[in-house]
Amino acid sequence: MRSKVGLVVLFLLISGPVVAQWSPIDPFGNYDTTLGSRIHAAMLAIYNKTFTYEQHGVVASVIVPGLPQWNGAVGTEDDANPMAPDYYFEIGECTKTFVATLILQLEDSGKLSIRDPIYKYLPSYPNVDPGITIKQLLEHSSGTYDYIHDDPANTLLIDAYFANQSKRWTVDEILQNYVKTRVFTAGADYKFSNTDYLLLGLIAEKVTGNALSAEIHRRFLAPLGLTHTLCCWSDSLPTGFAHNYTAAPDEFTPSNDYFGTDKSAQLTMANAAAGMVSTPSDLAKWADALYSWKFLSHQALAEMLAFNKWTDGSYYGLGAARIGFSTKAFYGHEGSLPGFHTMLISNPSDSITVALYMNSDMDSTDMNCSNFARAIVNQIYSPNATVRAPSSSTKNAAFVYPNPVSETTCITFDQNISGEAFFTLYDVMGHQVRMLRDASGTVGHHSLTLLRGDLAAGAYHYVLNWPEGTRSGNLVIE
Repeated sequence: MRSKVGLVVLFLLISGPVVAQWSPIDPFGNYDTTLGSRIHAAMLAIYNKTFTYEQHGVVASVIVPGLPQWNGAVGTEDDANPMAPDYYFEIGECTKTFVATLILQLEDSGKLSIRDPIYKYLPSYPNVDPGITIKQLLEHSSGTYDYIHDDPANTLLIDAYFANQSKRWTVDEILQNYVKTRVFTAGADYKFSNTDYLLLGLIAEKVTGNALSAEIHRRFLAPLGLTHTLCCWSDSLPTGFAHNYTAAPDEFTPSNDYFGTDKSAQLTMANAAAGMVSTPSDLAKWADALYSWKFLSHQALAEMLAFNKWTDGSYYGLGAARIGFSTKAFYGHEGSLPGFHTMLISNPSDSITVALYMNSDMDSTDMNCSNFARAIVNQIYSPNATVRAPSSSTKNAAFVYPNPVSETTCITFDQNISGEAFFTLYDVMGHQVRMLRDASGTVGHHSLTLLRGDLAAGAYHYVLNWPEGTRSGNLVIE
């Protein structure tokens, strides 16, 4: 259970033989139908570069507007049989995206404030400062001892994976017995702590009066039809997991395979910090919905994506990390449990989402989630491809680029009907902060230029109304 939010921007273009596998319905008439096969070839190229003892399996699910969701895999699930895209896997710390969204929904509905101290909702626990705020838990600035990573003896991991695999841990048991002295005063620094999210899960249960798993199912999983996503500290464990391997240090040492391990202790011990199970297809649908404002108000999502810079140079918000690939800003999370490694990334301005996992916890030069995600992103945004990513609900082309914005962005659109066009920008509170007007009314290609001026950094919402239709979306100013 480790967090890896400090990813660097690298560039990698991998070519390979193209076999058409992705046959989209093409409402715009300008999509590259080879994208699926190019993604698969790029993944396979990385896989083939790795040492044999590191070659397990990788699965990806990709959402691009106008194309069917693509699911694909390379490698093997058990060192012999091909990996399949629909195996279950432990999503690790990506669980935190669900918990953080639930807490922010409760704030949206007036049930709590993330500025509240936790003593308003929870009893006292040894070594947990009752004065820390909900926000400090969400952003990992609480200073609370991490019951997993701060224990040099790995007590709970050893118990869960070896000593007592069928044990069902409770959050209260962990908080009472396995949380030691805080590592810094609340608000003084940022440090990842799984304990923070155990506490957030309890707060959600206190405020709603329901089990955390029930609220996650009711609010998120059921509306999206995510039937292969489970809260496995409470839900029954499914069958259909891939084998999951720990890293072999060299070619002469076999990997440990945890396939036969009873996952009861693993996932109840991880709980609200990392205890969910999913498939890449489900996880991609979740991120696509979350970061396109389907579950949170504009203000709440802006709070989630207001990033603090950690001492290692990475950026973390409220249950979300900022992850850079190419020139695009992606939001999401990474996660792992022994034998699984997950990455979830989404670019809401282009409506691009990628979820992928490996059935090993490798972190080598080649065999890691970052390299595979980067290769996928580079295929989507390849300058040689014709893939576009409009988020319009209409078939009329209009684009806002670049997004995120440093100084200026250009709004381009075509119209075959005479009439005026208006581009309106709103802040997270829904207040209009800028309007651009094209009064020419002529048929043809049009463009408007938005100057940043005195606009503060943050997330905004825009609406473009022109004779051909309406386009709305999100704009980030850096």
